[in-house]
Amino acid sequence: MSNIGATYSILSSTDLLKFIVPLYRIDNPISCEFWHRGLNDTYKIQSSEGNYILRIYRKDWRTLNQINFEIDALNYLHGKRANVSYPIARKNDEFVTTLHAPEGERYAIITTFAEGECLTYDDAQDAFFYGEHVAEIHRITDGFSTDHPRFDLDLNHLLLERLQTMRPFFTHRQEDWEFLERFGSHLQNYVEAIDCKNIDYGFCHGDFHGQNAHKFGETLTFFDFDCCGFGWRAYDITVFRWSARLREKEDERWERFLQGYRTKRQISETDLTLSIAFLAIRDIWLLGLYFENAVYFGKNIVGNSFIGRRMKFLKAIQEEHFPRFPDN
Repeated sequence: MSNIGATYSILSSTDLLKFIVPLYRIDNPISCEFWHRGLNDTYKIQSSEGNYILRIYRKDWRTLNQINFEIDALNYLHGKRANVSYPIARKNDEFVTTLHAPEGERYAIITTFAEGECLTYDDAQDAFFYGEHVAEIHRITDGFSTDHPRFDLDLNHLLLERLQTMRPFFTHRQEDWEFLERFGSHLQNYVEAIDCKNIDYGFCHGDFHGQNAHKFGETLTFFDFDCCGFGWRAYDITVFRWSARLREKEDERWERFLQGYRTKRQISETDLTLSIAFLAIRDIWLLGLYFENAVYFGKNIVGNSFIGRRMKFLKAIQEEHFPRFPDN
């Protein structure tokens, strides 16, 4: 019988605890549990001194340079006393471990564990609280730099590459594809027409959707910087607005978020103007991300019902904020 290769594998928690965890500066590791499957695999490590997260990047998802960019950012934030899940070094002072999985080479890192729970937003104060802490991340990273190259959160990464990725999946929905193509071009022109010299640019988390942070007491600790990079801060804050809109809570959460953010940093009117376009660009990015990863998530996840929901969401943004499209 022929050997059958693997596109994606879940690595043994037992073997990771035995062979990988001991490479790191963790005293007396006790257990390793498979915790979450997403774009990467997450394992929770328990030790006598506390909890940790082992992240195993999917094959070919991030390059070593891109991972080292993320590590540099987290170490910088931790060094500035920001509340983030920061990397744990190996005993040889490195941070990344290369694993040989059935599907090929994968990378692993270990970070501290963010104790607590995600904000519920049952109280409007949660949005204010989250906005304050997002602004702190932006303020602290104004001075961040690294020699490790990584993608920028620009129109190419967020919009144009995503449209190119999803195009083959719309052969049976030609009308929807024509809308996406025209609307994407309209959004690109809208952003490029704005004087970008006056907008806030710098390090971005890339996924500030209101989760990816745990509150423990009065401390909010951010984690999962897998989508980070240099880019427009207007996009970074719009991810929260986009998430609130998904839950039909934009009116009650967005303004409170901005109020909290402004206690730490200013937001220009230009940035807020860009936010309108980034509402749609974020959703197009997500749509492309799902198609790109359908081979791992399962093709059914990007079926007609999923496409229908995303098109409805995008057309609602177009009708509300871009009523003259496609005529102009």
